[in-house]
Amino acid sequence: MLGLRWLANIEVRSRAEYVDREYVNWWLLYQMLITCVPFTTIVVGNFGHFAPAIWLYAGHTLLIAAVGFRLVAITPHLERGEHLDRRQFSALLLIVTSALAIVLSFAYPREALWALALNLAAPIVRRWTRRAALAD
Repeated sequence: MLGLRWLANIEVRSRAEYVDREYVNWWLLYQMLITCVPFTTIVVGNFGHFAPAIWLYAGHTLLIAAVGFRLVAITPHLERGEHLDRRQFSALLLIVTSALAIVLSFAYPREALWALALNLAAPIVRRWTRRAALAD
């Protein structure tokens, strides 16, 4: 997950020579959330059969994606394109699958994390939607 988030961030391009304080603060929050991933991964790895561990991990991934959305929204002189669409799609998919994992954990805590495996389908879904758009 860390690698995918990193790749998504380096594809975002801006023509700005500087960023304001708000952007820096959001970026620092994003980096803090990324730094905490090993902790939440250890917790869910050891206690994944308990719903609160799922809430912690899935809530954490949801926050990472939400802060990433905010960063894109305030990036000055953002270059639009397919790279940005891919990043936004992967962040939205992470939010949806994280929320799904949280909801499933109330009834099926042992199986709830499988919802996050849906993120692996992102490239397939993107190709499918791109083909559908080209066909129109």
